[in-house]
Amino acid sequence: MWRRRIGLATVLLIGLGLLWMTLRPNPTVTSDLAPVIESGAAIGIGPYVWLNLLGNVTVFVPLGAAVTLALPRSLHGRVVVWGAAGGAALSLGIELAQLLVASRASSVVDWALNTLGAALGAGLVHVTEKLYRRVTNRAA
Repeated sequence: MWRRRIGLATVLLIGLGLLWMTLRPNPTVTSDLAPVIESGAAIGIGPYVWLNLLGNVTVFVPLGAAVTLALPRSLHGRVVVWGAAGGAALSLGIELAQLLVASRASSVVDWALNTLGAALGAGLVHVTEKLYRRVTNRAA
């Protein structure tokens, strides 16, 4: 029971953080991320690709992980689908809301990468829990 409560609280906190990060007007976001963009350029990754990978996939990994923790264990392998669906739903809301914010851009690519990030987070938790159960069952 504690696992689900912590998961739900974490989903709420991460969701609020993502909403704040993605909906606030921020005309300086590119200049704020200059060190990250420069490090990508140093290894041959263009700024748009680098920002999409970091800014869309990575920030949704914790959300997918938290959704997975909030779900009942009886879902077994379907937690990855539900984790991805949670990320997809929040991302869709964000992308639609960004249409109303002049300094933000809405994109289907962003939505897809956010969903991928949530699925990766959900999968990471799922695999980690399976490995943990396997190890603890062997030790018993």
